[in-house]
Amino acid sequence: MEQADCKKNIRTFIAIPFPEKIILFLMKIQEKIKTKKFRASWSKVNAMHLTLKFIGDTRQNDIDKIIQAMEQTAEFNSPFSLSAGGVGLFPIHFS
Repeated sequence: MEQADCKKNIRTFIAIPFPEKIILFLMKIQEKIKTKKFRASWSKVNAMHLTLKFIGDTRQNDIDKIIQAMEQTAEFNSPFSLSAGGVGLFPIHFS
């Protein structure tokens, strides 16, 4: 792939943003884990989300098509709720 083409690509994924309550909870967990001195890459608060599908490098021209497909899919599906039980950090599990 030529360098000019790389600039036109966007790292794309479909995700659900977390509500503020969940972000605050995750921040608390993250701070507790940080005190254990694990070497890790920590998520920024404004970037926290639940990735449903990682698409990868996508041409800028295809982004509108993906948005349209997601909007059409949403029209035919009912709202849903999610729940989680515990938080994990490989190889450790926190309850």
